[in-house]
Amino acid sequence: MAHLSRALDYQAEERRGSLRIRTLLAAVAHDEGSTNAWNCVVRNVSVTGARLELERPLTLPAQFRLDVPSKNMRRFAVVVWRNAAVVGIKFRADPAKSSRTSGTPQASHWPN
Repeated sequence: MAHLSRALDYQAEERRGSLRIRTLLAAVAHDEGSTNAWNCVVRNVSVTGARLELERPLTLPAQFRLDVPSKNMRRFAVVVWRNAAVVGIKFRADPAKSSRTSGTPQASHWPN
């Protein structure tokens, strides 16, 4: 059974294109107008995205800002998949800077 789990993890990494690091970080997702906020936990992270667990099954907007206070980090994200209270996200460029930059934002010192 453990062999099957490792094989599935490998397949998931191949689809993602980047290695994920397991975490347990408190975070807050904000809609783009910063009028709503959702508490969540970052369960794994890579330079390209993350998996979030929400406190309860909620509908996050398709695009939002993710703040991770313990890492002093802010990333903008788009939802890639949803499964009840678990959400897969892909990091994207800061919309305020999107006219000047392109591509995936660098993760700086995160996910260290």
